Amino acid sequence: MVKVNLTQFNRQIKAAKLALNDLPEFAEKEMRANTPIRSGNARRNTNLQGNTVVADYAYAQRLEDNYSPQTQGRGIIAPTEKEIQKEVDRRLKGI
Repeated sequence: MVKVNLTQFNRQIKAAKLALNDLPEFAEKEMRANTPIRSGNARRNTNLQGNTVVADYAYAQRLEDNYSPQTQGRGIIAPTEKEIQKEVDRRLKGI
């Protein structure tokens, strides 16, 4: 017979959930910061809906596809994902 004690594992899962609880809000803040600003419309219409950050403006895909020199060839999502991954790594370090 094999017995597995999952107590420590369960503690780590709970700690990870707690550490990542407000990650959607962090993602919204980062995506908004990576959104170029000219008139403010794009940043104003980048909002959190549930656990999803929504860029609700007509030219969102064009900004992502670098049609604007304001994105400096980076788009919006790639730099946001990079910052989110750094934050996740930071928060989960040592758990």
